[in-house]
Amino acid sequence: MPGIGGSASSVTQGFSYATYANPNSKWESDLISNVGFDATIIHNKLDVTFEVYQKKINDLLFTDQPPAVVGGASPPNVNIGDIKNTGIDASVAYHGRINNDLTFNVAVNFTSYKNTVVKIPGTAGFFTEANTHNTGPQVRNQAGHPVGSFYGYHIIGIYQSADDVAKSPVETDAAPGRFKYDDANHDGKIDQNDEEFFGDPNPKFTYGINLSVAWKQFDFSSTFYGSSGNKILNYTRYFQDFYPQFQNSKSAALLTESWLPSRPNAKYPIVENATYFSTNAVINDFYMENGSFFRCKQMQIGFNFAPAMLRKVGIDRARIYIQAANLFTITKYTGLDPEIATNSNLTRGNLNQDGTRQSYQSSFGVDYGNYPPAKTYNVGVSLAF
Repeated sequence: MPGIGGSASSVTQGFSYATYANPNSKWESDLISNVGFDATIIHNKLDVTFEVYQKKINDLLFTDQPPAVVGGASPPNVNIGDIKNTGIDASVAYHGRINNDLTFNVAVNFTSYKNTVVKIPGTAGFFTEANTHNTGPQVRNQAGHPVGSFYGYHIIGIYQSADDVAKSPVETDAAPGRFKYDDANHDGKIDQNDEEFFGDPNPKFTYGINLSVAWKQFDFSSTFYGSSGNKILNYTRYFQDFYPQFQNSKSAALLTESWLPSRPNAKYPIVENATYFSTNAVINDFYMENGSFFRCKQMQIGFNFAPAMLRKVGIDRARIYIQAANLFTITKYTGLDPEIATNSNLTRGNLNQDGTRQSYQSSFGVDYGNYPPAKTYNVGVSLAF
């Protein structure tokens, strides 16, 4: 792009790089194969849809992260790998009539998929993301594993005594009350070679339910949505469940359920005003929770005024309704909202040369304090002239 130079009293036209080119980049390509059917049976009362599909995405485009010595221009896009999605989509809807005054509709949809990273080119063979604070990357995308898989240290217990520490594999900062990590490669020491995949943010299946009933001039409708089998990395616990971070805002469990010699079965480590490898200096599965949920997205009841009465005042149709949105959520997840943003960063991101990705964006299945949807109530009137 054109630029300027020279002294404070003169202007010299010139050029500077805005974006570096990459002549080796090429378009992403998708190959989709599917088979399915749609059917309407039982005198148009039952609608059925079913589809099995496979989608292969080759040569995913990412924004590269070159060394700092190359300057400040925007880095180019690079082709970073291939993934494959396989799954099924199904829906069933039934339209029923009890009599001339009472009708109803029930619709259920179901989706299940499995995604796999097929190939990541380069010497690293993977790339990481969701890097934040002092814990390092939380997510690793690697061939043979699901997209967005959580990666770090697996906790197998809490050290109970100095003797327990001495008999266990060598671990930095190991002490009574701190996490005991799995020696994944069985070499007698705990280091980065013992990091492992410990969670999948992709649900086993998702589903939706739509119900509606009409009786005379009244109508009722509701929409429900659910997700099952997905895991969430609840990173808000980094601030709430460890004492060194934001000491004025802590969970009750930190003080009442943390490890003490008198509480050997505690799930929380000992309370300490410092950061250690054996507690919160690295990513481990302490943060992982069940992300399954069932939510009422909306519920509405309405009343339709009789047309004969409306025509006297020049109105064709009139309806009054009351609606509630996000009425309730059933979940075991302890964060603010289990339906966190699904920004997997799989198609865009910044990559370092060693396969790591420096980013503070929310990643698929990682909760940095996702604000829950508001529960709202509305009263409305719709008119047609």
